[in-house]
Amino acid sequence: MRNATLDREIEQLQATEERALGWVERYFELFNPVAHGDARRAMYVIKAAAELSLVCSLAAGDDRYRNLAQRIFATIFSDDRVQRYLLDNLGGVPAIGFYASMRQCGLDDSRFRARLEQRLQRGHGEATERTPTAELDYAHSLILAGFETQASVPELFRWTLLSRHPPLHPLTNDDVYALTHAMFFATDFGRVEDPPFFTTADRSYIAAAFPRLLAYYVWRQNWDLAAELLLSIDYTDVRSCDVFAEEWRLLIAAQNDDGSYDGPLDGVILEKPDTPDAEEWTAFRNNYHTTLAVLLAINGVRR
Repeated sequence: MRNATLDREIEQLQATEERALGWVERYFELFNPVAHGDARRAMYVIKAAAELSLVCSLAAGDDRYRNLAQRIFATIFSDDRVQRYLLDNLGGVPAIGFYASMRQCGLDDSRFRARLEQRLQRGHGEATERTPTAELDYAHSLILAGFETQASVPELFRWTLLSRHPPLHPLTNDDVYALTHAMFFATDFGRVEDPPFFTTADRSYIAAAFPRLLAYYVWRQNWDLAAELLLSIDYTDVRSCDVFAEEWRLLIAAQNDDGSYDGPLDGVILEKPDTPDAEEWTAFRNNYHTTLAVLLAINGVRR
């Protein structure tokens, strides 16, 4: 559902999306783990490819997203080396989520599914200790992938930080990511606008906390969490608040000339200057997630 203020600025929003998609298309090869000689980079970009496939699965059906999904499926997901890594690391990378997103895009791989189902039946996916939010993610991915699960999203939600309505002052960045991700999985990325298992206290907490967190992270110019909070707010009735429209305008204005969005630099390790592709890789590594988060947020507004 679109906010009325955003309707008046839809051309700006579309231009922002066009530029961000252009950046993703130009950097597409860096999403491919097989293209990297460095094993650490390869493991890092498998997650990036999975996140790009999620964006495509939640997009509004635009040809550019469909084309991106087909490229991911043909050149990344279908590669046997990638599939072996996914199957061997069910707890360490979004293996089931990656498959689920491809399936949501109408792109399935029956051989991979059979191998994945075999491993799940052997309990491979249960052999990992996960945080409450990651457990919710795991169950949500199984459901989207069409696998039977005894896990209950409402019950798992009750273990998350979001369901405990924490005070805002002590929250770390990781805590806020846990809040937004719990919203993503509890609402099935906005497909369920008001989950019936949300209590009145849950709704009151979200309505009070999320706009305040959004204002704070926009002030910090942390566009990654700002985009995730905008998306979370769009999944609720809070979207009509004044701060929602104003922070959207600030996020749009923060886009780089090349179409990307700067990622948070806290804890970033810079490449050694003598690395041949240091500048290109650093730009991709630092900015890809925030750029995808903004694309997710734009598609959330469009629904």
